[in-house]
Amino acid sequence: MILYPLLLFLHIAAAVGLFMGLGIELVSVMRVRRARRSEQIREILDLAASTRALAPLSALLVLAAGFSLCLLWWSFSLPWIDVSLGVFLLTAFTGVTITGRRLACMHRWVQGHPDGPLSPSSTRHIDDPVLVTTLCTTMALLLSVLFIMTTKPLLPGSLASVFIGMLVGAGVSVLLSCYPGDTSISLQENEEA
Repeated sequence: MILYPLLLFLHIAAAVGLFMGLGIELVSVMRVRRARRSEQIREILDLAASTRALAPLSALLVLAAGFSLCLLWWSFSLPWIDVSLGVFLLTAFTGVTITGRRLACMHRWVQGHPDGPLSPSSTRHIDDPVLVTTLCTTMALLLSVLFIMTTKPLLPGSLASVFIGMLVGAGVSVLLSCYPGDTSISLQENEEA
């Protein structure tokens, strides 16, 4: 009986690690949008890159522990497990195909860019609303998975939780996209100097 609490702890601890990794990525993206010089962006992205393995490794541990719990104690026929697993796999897919690629592209761009103030044409490389939207929506969807796993609702409640998570993620991303410290303000200050 000691196996269940251990697997549950690993499942929860890995979820904490996943949220930490996503939080670091989101804060990094928001800091990059406020940067005025390419060396600032390089420093921020280098720090984010040093923790880049945290989210995928945590996601793998969440899946491994979750599958073990499901096979040994629960069942894949429960709607809260099916919805949670589907949303989790969707967010993992978007994390690899959208977030990971865009962050890597941004990191490559800044490594090849000389030190100094950013030009107006540089903003298209660093001000990425899709990245902000994807990160915010991913975090909100994973929070809805956390809610589903905690409350274990039937299918309608599980789907409603996911829908609310999508709305919250989209709303937060709109608010963050309108954040007044974005690069367009910084670039105007650089041009005036």
